[in-house]
Amino acid sequence: MKIDGFTSTRLTDVITIRHIFTIHYFEYTSDFSFPGESHDFWEMCCVDNGAVEVDIPGGKHTLFKGDVIFHPPGEFHRLRAHGGTAPNILVLSFACSSPAITALASRTLRIAEHERRLMGRIIHEAREGFQPPLDDPMSLELVRRESGPFGWEQIIRIYLEELLINLIRLMHIETAPSHPDSPEIPPGTEESTFGKVLRYMMGNINRDMSVDDLCRAAGCSRSHLHNLFKACSGHSAAAYHRRLRVETAKRMIREGGRNFSEIAAAMNYSTLQHFSRVFKRCTGMTPREYAASAKLNSDFGGTRGRHFESKAAASPGSLSEYPHVSDWF
Repeated sequence: MKIDGFTSTRLTDVITIRHIFTIHYFEYTSDFSFPGESHDFWEMCCVDNGAVEVDIPGGKHTLFKGDVIFHPPGEFHRLRAHGGTAPNILVLSFACSSPAITALASRTLRIAEHERRLMGRIIHEAREGFQPPLDDPMSLELVRRESGPFGWEQIIRIYLEELLINLIRLMHIETAPSHPDSPEIPPGTEESTFGKVLRYMMGNINRDMSVDDLCRAAGCSRSHLHNLFKACSGHSAAAYHRRLRVETAKRMIREGGRNFSEIAAAMNYSTLQHFSRVFKRCTGMTPREYAASAKLNSDFGGTRGRHFESKAAASPGSLSEYPHVSDWF
């Protein structure tokens, strides 16, 4: 194309996503087991917490927090909780005919902070644009809200395409031969302020802490800390830590072995009533209601494969279109 003497450059796509089937975020119990399925589209499974075992024809894989596996169209896969953990899992499936995507087939990779942020943004946009819930394992279709944020569908596509491109680039870096003149990355590289505070929070997850405590840990002012957490997570630092504590309590509930009073004590809440109030404010459910919901989702997840098998028998070779993290950031 030529305009006023200028010649344009047409940009080339290497990964193109136009159809999404599922965007799920599941919080399963420690006895979760999914009997398996296969379908004619791509599926990405990422572990946000805990650990899972994945069986595919090429063997068995154990995935921990931050690990992701890609199932190509037609690949049968089973999934179960591993090591007594109660896993949190993001499942995102999509159609893609771009040849470059085949590099990810049946591959397991470990994602970095930037890719986690992309996944978190995809989930955020999906929650804003699609009707809830996004954690129903029996759902076969994503339903749009009557009004979602401007451009939210395109944002999901852009983030997903960037995520896939980044992961393929990472594979190329890992397999490329090292150059003798390449400088080594010096040890002890500087950790981001957000990373410092997050590490401090996780190391003190079972106690209350003040904003001043967090500022001392990060070596920054209150205003800088507030602006940083608003930009990175959408929450204040105090609210973010409160959510992290509740997420830990949720995992303890799903793992079983402790009653609510013991969990409240382990997390250093002053009383069971205080724990229940904070829990409900963050989740919309009481601890007892959440325990029942998590068990129900795990039970439904265990039957999902049989449900899909019956659909596949009715329509051989394909499945019709069907469209969760705690707050990751």
